[in-house]
Formats: sequence, structure tokens, C-alpha cells
Amino acid sequence: MARRQRGGAWLALLAFTFLPAAAAPGDGAPPATDVRLPSVAIGKTYSTWRLSQSPFVVRNDGGDTLFVTVQIGIPTRHTVCRGAQPLPDRNWVCLDTDCLVVPPHTVRRTDVHLSLPYEPDLAGKTFQVNIWSTQQHASRRLPTVRHCHRVLFRVEMDYRDDTATDFALGIVGEDDLCL
Repeated sequence: MARRQRGGAWLALLAFTFLPAAAAPGDGAPPATDVRLPSVAIGKTYSTWRLSQSPFVVRNDGGDTLFVTVQIGIPTRHTVCRGAQPLPDRNWVCLDTDCLVVPPHTVRRTDVHLSLPYEPDLAGKTFQVNIWSTQQHASRRLPTVRHCHRVLFRVEMDYRDDTATDFALGIVGEDDLCL
């Protein structure tokens, strides 16, 4: 009898280890994790792994293989963080991979690449994009867990010399050259 009670307590403890600590209202997902990137310049491409830590790292400390799918999501206006705007174009963000297989006791990551167009109107704004992950255990004994990682970044003006840009694009005419 005591052995059966200890077994039941062990299963309950194991189940609570894999369940979210607190669910977001209404969706059953754990609260979002914020990743704040340093300021980024318009017209450039960035690797979030190089800017800070990758917003998506999976550590599997358990004894079962995890299958993780990763998706890019644009938040709605009422779900963005204070002072931020939803990312205007989903094509500004891409993932190295959207499927991860994480064997027991290993770590896997995917880099998130951010490419901003050269649009001066973007400068001074803060944007948010959500990276959603869905984790499923290979044995399917434990529930699927969905988690949101919010990536926030502020866009700054790129103060490169317009003359150098015009010259690189071949716009400078012969009359503009000093000989």
C-alpha cells in the first residue's frame, strides 16, 4: 500500500514538472518569454544569435525525445507589449529551421534572422514578433506544450553617407565627379 502511494506521488510530481507553472488567460499556454534585442538599423539583416541570445533554445533534461515545431506569429494589437507595435511584415523574419528533434539530455537551438527594409519611416519605432513553439514528447504520454517567445526590437536610422550610397548604386553622374 505504501509503495503504491509513493508511486502515485512520484507520477504526480513528474506530471507537475512538465506542466506550465502559470497559464496565460484562456489559451492554456505558459506565459510568454520576452527577448529584447539591442537597437537595429534599417536596411540591415541581423542574426539574433549574434545580437543577444537566440530567442529559441530547447533544453531536454528528460529521458524522452522531444519533437519541437517553431512558427513565426504576428501579435494582434491588443496583445503586443506596451510601447511596441506588431511587426508590419512577416517576411522580415525567418528561422534557420522550424522543426527540432531534441534527444534526451541535449540542447538544440534555431537562429532567428531579422531583415529590415531601408524605410526611414521605421526609425524610432519598437516592433514585436512572436516565436511560437510546440513541444511533443516522442512517447506521447505527456501533454503537448505550446509556448510564446516575444521578440522586441527598436529600429534606428542608418546614418550612412548618402553620397557613398549613390556612388555604390551608380547614380553619381560624370559632372559630379572631381577629377
